[in-house]
Amino acid sequence: MTGHATPAEEAEASRLRLRVEEGLASIDEQLELACLLMEPLHQEDQAVNVLRTILRRDPACWIARVWLAYCDLQYFMDDESLRAGSQLLEQMHSDDAQAKAASLMLRAGLGGAGDTISSADAIRLLEESVAAAPWWVNNRWSLAVRLAAAGRLLEADEQFAAAQQNVADEGSDWPHSRRLFEMSITGRTGYRFHQWLQELRDRLFAGS
Repeated sequence: MTGHATPAEEAEASRLRLRVEEGLASIDEQLELACLLMEPLHQEDQAVNVLRTILRRDPACWIARVWLAYCDLQYFMDDESLRAGSQLLEQMHSDDAQAKAASLMLRAGLGGAGDTISSADAIRLLEESVAAAPWWVNNRWSLAVRLAAAGRLLEADEQFAAAQQNVADEGSDWPHSRRLFEMSITGRTGYRFHQWLQELRDRLFAGS
């Protein structure tokens, strides 16, 4: 094992690997394994293999699509991966509010990283993400950064304030997959995130 996993996390990953190899793992167990492989084990290639297996098993599993696109944006980052991530999300059809919010937010991020989206389109996608999940943090601060860059400082400040209010405590009974979703996708439980948001706001507004 690699990364910074605890012995308990390594043991759980090993148990889940065996369940997958034996064909006994549920989709929830596969997702749990994929999330452990991403963080804290940092075995992203293996996580992607598990996520692709989930999609072959259930093409409607929106969370697997979201995590695959997240890996394309955060870990792989080459042009081909950015395009693949965008395509995965564009093909996603779900009425779930969090699915919509994640898809819209990640599409804005993927387009921005690949320089294939205009600022106006990125703002539109992020505004729609915020409308779908107003209780999130990551979509709001991402929108705030875009708004500030466009000179819309009052609106940006409002988004920063809302993002800070949305920071929450982690649930003690959450499975690892839920904890990682809240930390990495919604941003509600990021480590020292309230302070980080304030520092980001201060940098963006310095001299304004």
